[in-house]
Parts: sequence; C-alpha cells; structure tokens
Amino acid sequence: MKTESNFTKILKRKLLATFFTALFFSLAMGVFFLGVDGPYHKGNQFIMWSYVVFTYSGPIILVYGSLVSLALEHAQRKWFKGNQWLYILLHVVFGSASGLFLQQVGFAIIGMVASLMYAFVDRLLLLYKGPKRKKVYFFALIPILLSLIAWVTLEYTSPKIPPFTKEEAVKIAASDEGRALGTFPDKIGQREGIINDYRVTMKTEASELEKEKYLVVFTETWEGNGEKGVRSVSYVVEENFFQSQGEEGTVPPYYFDSDRKEQWTNQTFDE
Repeated sequence: MKTESNFTKILKRKLLATFFTALFFSLAMGVFFLGVDGPYHKGNQFIMWSYVVFTYSGPIILVYGSLVSLALEHAQRKWFKGNQWLYILLHVVFGSASGLFLQQVGFAIIGMVASLMYAFVDRLLLLYKGPKRKKVYFFALIPILLSLIAWVTLEYTSPKIPPFTKEEAVKIAASDEGRALGTFPDKIGQREGIINDYRVTMKTEASELEKEKYLVVFTETWEGNGEKGVRSVSYVVEENFFQSQGEEGTVPPYYFDSDRKEQWTNQTFDE
C-alpha cells in the first residue's frame, strides 16, 4: 500500500490549520463587530460579519500564512528542533509584519492574533496524529456549536425593529424636497406666511398606501401681485427607498430668488 510522503502530510496539516484558524478567527471577529449595525438582528450580524471575515482572511491565511509556516517548519527542523515556543513566537512576529509595514497597529494586532491561532492549531494537529486527530475535530466542533447557539440566542433576544412610520417617511421626503426649496415642513401640518410680497401656505401630508409604505405630498399655495397658483410635489416612501412621483401646478415667481425673504406667521403641526 502506497504511503503518503512527509511533505504531503505537512501540507495537509497546513491546510487543516488554515481552515480551523480562519474559522476560529472569523467567529471571534464576528463577536468583536457585534452591534456595529445597530441593536437589531444581532444574531444575523454575528453570522454576517463572521462570513465576511472568513471570506477575506481565509485566502490570506492560506497563501501567506501557510508559506510562512512551511518556511518556519523547515527552519525549525534545521536550526531549533524541538523548540515549539520559538516556532510559535516567530509565527506571531511574521503575522504582525503587514501591520508594521503599513504602520497600522490595529492590523498588526489582528495579524498577531491570527498567526498565534495558526501556530497553536498547527502544533495541536502535529501532536494529535492518526486516530487521535478526531479529538481535534471534536474540539473544532465546539466553537461551531456555540456559535449556532449564540446566533439563535442573539436573534431571539434582540429588540424588534420598530415599524416605519409616516412621520419618518415625511422626514425622508422633506430632506430631498428641502434641497430644492428649503421651506416645506418636515412634519405633517402646514405653515403660513409671506415670501417676498406673496402670501404662501406650505402644507405637508402623508397617507399610508400599504404597510410601511406612504405617499407624502407637499403642497404650496401662493397669492400676490395679482397672481396666484398651486404647486404640489409627491413621493412614495418606504424605509429604505423613496421615489418622486413628479410635480403638478405652476412654479411660484419667487422660486429662483436666492435672496427671498421669508416670514412665517402661523404654523400648525400634528403632535
């Protein structure tokens, strides 16, 4: 029966060390980034960040980490055989190299932690060979199972996202329309006053089209100097999306006057 070469065994060990290191490291970083995206769906946040870190760190550990580790293992066999602590320490030193080169302490620390994990797992795999290696695989299952429990628990205990209200929809729509005129109320209601020599009423209304989807309408009525008119602008607004439905009516004479004078005498808004 054909036996594996020593190099093949080492290579398999490095590949296993890469997988376990990327897995442990990504789960740890998933915990670190917990809550970055707000207090809601923390379980999904944990899984998402773990996946993102695994996707980016895996190839780096596979290429850079494995090549460095192969070189260090060769050096250990030649110059410091049996000195496992020096072997681990050199992994940490090379792990910090990218951060030190970029003069980024954060990257250096992250690299050191990942390389320490790699060296520890690699030595563990070397210690437990053959049938004994099943204990290592069982050890690897523990953080996976704990992560699944954490995901379910965090998702269950996270506060529910509050419903998207028409008041929030008005603020979103007003932020867009405000760039155009800067006078429409960002609350449901109306304001009355004078712009230049024209009596003006600015009115903001909102109605629900379907669950958490609203139609927001801004209406401007103006009269003065023998002229009068009405202009309205409408938007369909959802929590993460809004779209203009166009405008109707005539543009008021003061619309393009950058030095216009506004004086509001009466404002009525919903509480």
